[in-house]
Amino acid sequence: MQAQILQNLQDDMRFQKKTMRQMTDRIMELDRTLHSSRMYLESISHKLDKNDVLGVSTNKGALVHVAARLSPYPGTSLTRFQVLDKDVAWEKTCLVYDPKTYTKPIDAFPDEERVYVDEDILFITLQQQERELLTEEEIAVLPCLPIINMVWNKVVTKKVQGVKGKRMFDRRSWIMLDNEMCRYKIDPLGLPLNPMGRTGLIGRGALWQWGPNHQILAVCTRWRRADSADGQPPGFLYVEGKKVMEFIAVKKGDDGDETSFGLPGEYLHGLVSRYSTLIQAFKRDVLDEPDNQGKANLDQGDLIQYFSQFAELNLGSITNLGPKITGTSLTRSASHPCLSSAAPATNVPTFTTMSKSSSKKTDIDSTGFSASQVYKGYIDDPKNTDNAWIEAEVWNFHYDAGDIYDIKLPDDSNKVMWKEISPNVRIYGNEGVIVQEAAKIQDAYF
Repeated sequence: MQAQILQNLQDDMRFQKKTMRQMTDRIMELDRTLHSSRMYLESISHKLDKNDVLGVSTNKGALVHVAARLSPYPGTSLTRFQVLDKDVAWEKTCLVYDPKTYTKPIDAFPDEERVYVDEDILFITLQQQERELLTEEEIAVLPCLPIINMVWNKVVTKKVQGVKGKRMFDRRSWIMLDNEMCRYKIDPLGLPLNPMGRTGLIGRGALWQWGPNHQILAVCTRWRRADSADGQPPGFLYVEGKKVMEFIAVKKGDDGDETSFGLPGEYLHGLVSRYSTLIQAFKRDVLDEPDNQGKANLDQGDLIQYFSQFAELNLGSITNLGPKITGTSLTRSASHPCLSSAAPATNVPTFTTMSKSSSKKTDIDSTGFSASQVYKGYIDDPKNTDNAWIEAEVWNFHYDAGDIYDIKLPDDSNKVMWKEISPNVRIYGNEGVIVQEAAKIQDAYF
């Protein structure tokens, strides 16, 4: 009798344990479902939010990057750790944060780029820790590890193997917070921390450098023409009482959709100035001209003068297209009406005041051309990680009275196109918000 009672009790306990395990599994699954649902709702909210500033969504006054938390990570099938808006900031404790690691190997980059790619700090640190457990004899037969001597938040110029001359490493951030240049923090592993918070992935990702990766972008805009009746000159296209703008987009990816196109531009590396870099990239990617490696130290005035040559002269002739950059230097005209219109490099907008500070249109010269720096700071990009991120200087070159791009662009190119600026413009990363900002400056429909 007692044995039967004990057997019943044991059976009951096993049943209760099984039931508890099932309940625990269901609670965990419910928690995962709740978390996923919240992520989906936040994603919908971000898409509906019309107050985004260069891809950085404003959430109750806080700055929250969105594209930098998208999965999968570009070029991989890697899924990020899902980070809610409330957990993005480093100041917010997130005990469950368990991001994956990804650093693109140096040998996976094109040959000409490898000399500019940082070593994998995490891998080297792990190798150093493993060697501490080995004997001196075992260490002696192993190859030497690269020396990590990166200097954060500063500019350093040094010799790099495989590069002629010296290379400049600008590891300062262009982000302006509270009207001061941001100094990003370094974590216990010696890695820089993304000033905008968690992304769900640690490592260098597919970027070249740990910390800020600087690039310069061009938004070349003009007014879109509307279809007209036979024999009538085409007029401008209006939507909601405002003229519609279009911009030059270049193919950046292999996908066939709209997001494979983006703004002309390039990452900065070496000792070539950012303005020389932009002109070289524009000639290569937009005009399909040979890259003759023009002058390496062009300034803002040279940049503006170069893009002014594409304004329509309205003189009945297009033989004199102004200065061109080949292998010689440009002659900078102090009387050029647009030279004073560029925003100084030190006068950059913050996230919270960018729209206000850049809302004034620049002076337009006699050809209808104007130029201005519209932004300099953090770019919310899908390639960003917790330890590497993109920052950009963005210029808008606007052709109010017409341009000659249609006769300068390659006829058979499928890598360059004019795209309309609209509320739903979709191009690479979050660059669609950048062109919307340019439209706002020109008082166009966006």
